[in-house]
Amino acid sequence: MEKSIAESPNVVVDDKNEGERKYNFIYDDLVKDDFDITGMIAYSLYKRDKVKFIQATKDEKGSFSDADLDGFHRLSKIAKTQYEDRAVLLFTSLTNEIVSTKVKLSHELIKEIVEETASPKGFRNWARAITQSLIAAIIFTVMVFFFYLYISFKTSGDEERAKLKFDKTINSTFKTEKDSVQ
Repeated sequence: MEKSIAESPNVVVDDKNEGERKYNFIYDDLVKDDFDITGMIAYSLYKRDKVKFIQATKDEKGSFSDADLDGFHRLSKIAKTQYEDRAVLLFTSLTNEIVSTKVKLSHELIKEIVEETASPKGFRNWARAITQSLIAAIIFTVMVFFFYLYISFKTSGDEERAKLKFDKTINSTFKTEKDSVQ
């Protein structure tokens, strides 16, 4: 099976069997490697145009044969740079749309966080948390103070006197707190 290049270097025809299919190897021209996204987009644009051409030919003639593709294959070689340019344009606009959507969502999220933090409700929550922390710190300090008093009186030797002094300190502290509350 000897193959030769017919009219365009992208179209291969089997010379011995004229009825055999002709192939256009434009995929290799448009797609450089497995990660060439713009090349793949360009190839899909080529395939879309090919499907449109086939449909238009069927609508016009009522039928379609591989011979009808000869002109399309020749034009596809010429239109290769147009496919590439359109693919780059589509990919760029898609990328720009994704980036602008991400930026817009980020701005909305930041705005929502700032509004929530700056709102009176957010400030009240912040103030409540600080007040709770201060009250907890005061209670802890008082507990440590009484524990220190208890230990120091207990280790002073005279337990009875230490107990009276401890009770007097506790009563005077709570009496003072009750007076200040009223």
